[in-house]
Amino acid sequence: MSANDKEERLTRALRTKAGMARFLTRLFGPNGWTYDAHEDCWIVNDHQHDGPGHGCLVVQRGGSWRAVVIPDEALQ
Repeated sequence: MSANDKEERLTRALRTKAGMARFLTRLFGPNGWTYDAHEDCWIVNDHQHDGPGHGCLVVQRGGSWRAVVIPDEALQ
């Protein structure tokens, strides 16, 4: 299987809920992520966040992601 074939398979898998779950489980462990059905995204703790608030990675279907910080007062 060529590198392009592998990349295409991964891209197709990341478009599905089950594929994203498998991918995130491999990266962060079975309890390392949460799915938000309302927003259709996955939330992962950002262990590299060093500062006030709670750092998270928001992963969209397909694999694009962004880092966000939730202020402490929003979690109370």
